[in-house]
Amino acid sequence: MTWTYPMALGFLAVPVILLILTAAWFRWKKRLLAESGDPAVMNRLFDNKTPRQQAVKAIFLFLGLSLLVVALAGPRWGQQFQEVHRRGVDVIIAMDVSASMLAEDIKPNRLTQAKRELGLLIGSLEGDRVGLVAFAGTAFLQCPLTLDYGAARSILDLLGPDLVPKPGTNLADAISASLDAFPKGGGKHRALVLLTDGEDHSGRLDAAVDRAAQEGVRVFAIGFGNPAGEIIPIRDENGNVTGYKKDKDGQTVLSKLDEKVLQSIAAKTRGAYFPSSQGEVEVSKILEEIGRMEKKDLDSRVYGQGENHFRWPLGLAILLLLFEFLWPEVRGHWRRLLRGARVGRFLVGVGLMIAFTPGRAQALGRYPRSSELAPLVQKSPGNPEAQFNLAHALYIEQSYAAAAEAYEKTAAAVTYPPFKSAALYNAGNAYYRQGKLEEAIKKYKEALRITPSDPDAKHNLEMAMKLDKMQKDQHKQPGQPKDDKKQPKPGEMSKEDAQRLLEAMAQEEKNAQEKAGKKKQEPPAGEDW
Repeated sequence: MTWTYPMALGFLAVPVILLILTAAWFRWKKRLLAESGDPAVMNRLFDNKTPRQQAVKAIFLFLGLSLLVVALAGPRWGQQFQEVHRRGVDVIIAMDVSASMLAEDIKPNRLTQAKRELGLLIGSLEGDRVGLVAFAGTAFLQCPLTLDYGAARSILDLLGPDLVPKPGTNLADAISASLDAFPKGGGKHRALVLLTDGEDHSGRLDAAVDRAAQEGVRVFAIGFGNPAGEIIPIRDENGNVTGYKKDKDGQTVLSKLDEKVLQSIAAKTRGAYFPSSQGEVEVSKILEEIGRMEKKDLDSRVYGQGENHFRWPLGLAILLLLFEFLWPEVRGHWRRLLRGARVGRFLVGVGLMIAFTPGRAQALGRYPRSSELAPLVQKSPGNPEAQFNLAHALYIEQSYAAAAEAYEKTAAAVTYPPFKSAALYNAGNAYYRQGKLEEAIKKYKEALRITPSDPDAKHNLEMAMKLDKMQKDQHKQPGQPKDDKKQPKPGEMSKEDAQRLLEAMAQEEKNAQEKAGKKKQEPPAGEDW
C-alpha cells in the first residue's frame, strides 16, 4: 500500500496528544474528587459510570481523528502494470560507482556530482526508454529499459561503491553490459551515456568499443575529475577522513580523469564527450544530441500507483465521530437522543454513503463514469438524483446529446424550483455545446422564468442569442440589406426584447423576495446534488 500525501501522516500526532491530555485530565479529576470529601457522599452527587463513559467517548474521538488523517493521506492499493506506447530512443546510462569516484576534486565528490547529473538526465527525457547500469570492477544492469522514469530515479539512492562487490574500474564490462541490455536489432535508435572518470583497468576496452561501433550504438561520455589527479579519501561511518586510498605497494593512489580515452570512445561511435561542470550544461548538450537521433515506436510497462481509497477511512471516521457525539455522559442522555433520532439517521447515512457509494463522493474523488450510473437509472427511472448524476457524467464525457436528454428528464421529474432551474440551465449548456443555439436559448429562458436572478443563465442567454444572430446574419444572401429593426421570427428574440425580458425577470425576482421577506427556501431533505 502507498500514500497519495504521505506527509499528512504527521498529523497523527494530534489525536495522540489529545489522548494523552485526556488521560491526564481523567487522573486529575479522579484525584480531585477523592480529596473533595467522603466517597459515599461524592458517589451520590456524581454518577459513578460517567468516567467510564467519558473514556469510551475519548477512544471514539481518538480513532475518528486518526482515520480522518489516514483519509487525508490517501491510501492507495491495487497496483498493477500498465502498457505505455511512445516514440523515442533507447538510452542506457552506465554509472561509475568505483572508489575513484569518491575523489573530491569536484565538490563534494565525483560520485555525488555524477548522481546529480544522472537524475537531471532521467528527469529531462521525453518519450525515450531509459535503463541503468552500475559498474566498478564489473558491471550489473540495475534497471532494464523502461518508460517509467520514476522507477529509474528510485535507484539513485542505492548507487555507491558498496553496490558492486568487485573493486576497480572496468569500462569494457560497462559497455558490454549496456549493449546486452539493448533489444536486438535496435538499429540507429540506441544511445549509451557513460558517467565516469575514464580510468579503465580491464585491458579489453578496444574490443568493447569496436562492438558498440559495429552495432550502431552512439556513446556519449561525461568525464568527472581533474586530469592532474586527486587522492581518494577513506571515511568512517561518521564521515571523518581516516586515511587515503593506497595501492598494493603502499603508495597513495592518485586518480586522474582520462579524457583521451573518453574522447576516443565517443569518436569511434559517432558520439560526443563533455567534461563535467557545475552548471550541468553537458546534460543539455547530450539531450540535444539524443533529440536529433531517429525515433522509433517504443512499448514499456509502467507500474501504476493504484486507486485512492480514502472513502473507507473517511466513512468510518464519520461514524466514530458520530458515536462519540451520541455516546452518553450522564443519565437521561438516551431520552434526549431519541428526540434527535432523525438527525442521527441522516448522519449515519452520510457516513455509509461516503464509505460504500463512490458516486455520492464525486466532489471528493473521481466522478463515476456514465457506464457505472446507467444501471442505477434503469433500476429506478423515477429517481431525479440518479438521472442528474448520469446527465452530469455524460456532459463530462462530452456526450452532449445524451446529456441534454438526461437533464430534461431530470427537470421533468424534480419539483423543487432551484433544482428544476439548474437542470434546465445545464440542458441549455449541453445544447449550446452541440451548436443547437435555438434549443439552448429556449432552455435558458425556461430556467430564467423559474429563477430570474440567475446571473449565469442571463449571461449564457445573451451569448447564445448574439451567436445565433451572427450566424443568421452570415447566411443572408449577398446584396440583401440589413434591417436594424426587423420583425423577429417565431422563437427568435431581438436584443431589445431580450433586455426587456431580463429587466422584467429581475423586477419579478425583487418583488418575490420582498414579499417573502427575502428568505431563501432550503432544499428538501433527501435531494443532494
